[in-house]
Amino acid sequence: MGKPFKWGENDCNTFILKMVDHFQGTDYAADVVGKYSTKRGALKFAKKIGTLRDYLPLRKIKDNHAQTGDLILVKDQVFDRAHICMGSKVVSVIEDSITTQIPMVEGDVYRWDLWAQ
Repeated sequence: MGKPFKWGENDCNTFILKMVDHFQGTDYAADVVGKYSTKRGALKFAKKIGTLRDYLPLRKIKDNHAQTGDLILVKDQVFDRAHICMGSKVVSVIEDSITTQIPMVEGDVYRWDLWAQ
């Protein structure tokens, strides 16, 4: 919490991947961290590797009812904005800001299917 936003180091995608790696003993972040340093670089990289929806083994929750630990992906003009549900709030890395808790957001809810690999 409170860590500054930085493309390719602490943006919403790298934050999610590092968290998954921490809790699941995986190494997804190694494929992404440090591979881009600008918004434009992130766009180019996303075209190559895909979005979190493509990259992680996620299962979409049909009723969009988020539980603590679920990922909430909000489609904007260019990116999926990734958030982690923490009950009535989400943890996000806000562009040009910091990693922080914000009020709940509406988006597609996904649960990790990390054991399905």
